[in-house]
Amino acid sequence: RMVADYEEPLHGVAFRVLEIFVVEHHQLFLTNLSDGIRCLVVFGCSKVSNTASLQAIRFILQAADSLAAKAAAGEVLEVAAVGKNTEEGHTSPRHDEGGALALGP
Repeated sequence: RMVADYEEPLHGVAFRVLEIFVVEHHQLFLTNLSDGIRCLVVFGCSKVSNTASLQAIRFILQAADSLAAKAAAGEVLEVAAVGKNTEEGHTSPRHDEGGALALGP
């Protein structure tokens, strides 16, 4: 089906897909955290839907809590190629030799 065939606005469909990714595939979301957070920030700043905006902010806070819990437990989060090509003025997350995101000090 074409996007135009759906009665729900495209932003609603897109947010539902992101929500499924965050809730039902949380470890995959954490593995692709950089991209996921970027998507959530866009929805969080959106004026199209206050409901989606507030839920996106909740998801960001939940991701922060998940990372904090993993760091407190001394876990290392495996991430997909984060921070390899940083733009000027942006910092790259700290990674170990295997590419895993180092959460602890």
